Amino acid sequence: MQVSSCSPSYTMAPQWKVRGRSQEVSVLRSQFNIAPLVQRAVELDDTTAAVDDLEIATHGVAAAARVSKRPRTPSPEPQKPQSHRNKKRAAKRAAKIAKEGHAPTERTIFEHVQLSTPVETTLHAESLPSALGAYSALRLRESAEVREKEYSLKELLNGGFRLVEWDGIDPRPLVDDRGLIYAVLAGRPYDSSYAKDATISYEAIRQAGERTAFHHSETKHRRGNFPALAVGISYGNGQGFVKRLNLGVHTDMMDDILKNDSIKRMAAYADSAFSVWAPRLYRHYRMHMEKLEGRTGITCNFVGSIFACATINFGPRVCTFKHRDSLNLPFGWCAILALGKFDPTLGGHLILWDTKTVIEFPPGSTILIPSATMSHSNVPVQERESRVSFTQYTAGGIFRYVDNDFRTEKEFEAEDKNGYEAMCELKKTRWKMGVSLFSSMDELLESI
Repeated sequence: MQVSSCSPSYTMAPQWKVRGRSQEVSVLRSQFNIAPLVQRAVELDDTTAAVDDLEIATHGVAAAARVSKRPRTPSPEPQKPQSHRNKKRAAKRAAKIAKEGHAPTERTIFEHVQLSTPVETTLHAESLPSALGAYSALRLRESAEVREKEYSLKELLNGGFRLVEWDGIDPRPLVDDRGLIYAVLAGRPYDSSYAKDATISYEAIRQAGERTAFHHSETKHRRGNFPALAVGISYGNGQGFVKRLNLGVHTDMMDDILKNDSIKRMAAYADSAFSVWAPRLYRHYRMHMEKLEGRTGITCNFVGSIFACATINFGPRVCTFKHRDSLNLPFGWCAILALGKFDPTLGGHLILWDTKTVIEFPPGSTILIPSATMSHSNVPVQERESRVSFTQYTAGGIFRYVDNDFRTEKEFEAEDKNGYEAMCELKKTRWKMGVSLFSSMDELLESI
């Protein structure tokens, strides 16, 4: 490589290989620090370029005007308002996401995948407990006494659990014994405005919970002893067709939560992370939900999120029992957002029982797991601390309803016996097909 005579002197450093790639990259060492120039270039690029999917989770055209950059280190200077041109570009991008879903850029893949450190486990993803047909999972068969016991961090570590320390920002994929990414600590953007929106989301949920009189059945259930409400598209438990859940007296309150711009942003970030870490599984979701909307007109909770349903866990100290959400798609992912005011090194951890892993789960961060087939729970937060959570997911029955050409099993068998028998044959291999939709690190890095 030739360097101009008027440039500072350079020396060639040893070559290094990018993980998962065959290309070799030459590294230069210089005698002066170019970091400020690089930072300025990134800032300029962030100001003029289209908004990156994972840097700012877009949550609608109206909110596109308040996107901001995602620096690795926070800038002490106040951010300047967007120009009219950039607002139009952001709005155009928001409209595209609403129509086509999130599509990660090469820069996103580099920053979030290439630079991540996987959590390697001995789990074999295909061994997870799916029911035949892979539209639901096997229920957890343990006594209430066992399932409902709360465990401290110390008890878990003494019992042989592995602690994963996590800052809640930088993503970390969980990989099985074959290198498949079956879950991901998706983190959150570095952008300080996202942290502010997480706080706003927490306060909105906390205050709504404090104002609401919940029925006994809404405060004591198999997931824990705290108020919880589901909102969105439902199918199962004998329903003859897909419909939105009837929230009754809670309708106005839940509508206000769904309309909250900060909560929309949290929801869209989870969707964006889903598209990065499991792109083929994400497309599987989009294909089914687009078909459902096209036939029924029913839409998801959020414009920027493909999940059919969400549950708000109101607190004040949400700590779930050991459970599996067996009616969710067995190979699908559930997005979990932790919110509140608590020390994540002392409590609020996510416990994954199948891998004997306990993960620090800071407020404002998102984790995606196959909640139907992985037993999970939480470490309780400390007294006088507060924790709420917000989950997004899709019932496996919705996928079956679409696959059956918008019919129940009985209707399908009665109206199209040959088609029904063919579908029954597919069910024998459907679980293996679903697991094959998980990605590996090498697969994700092929795009850069």
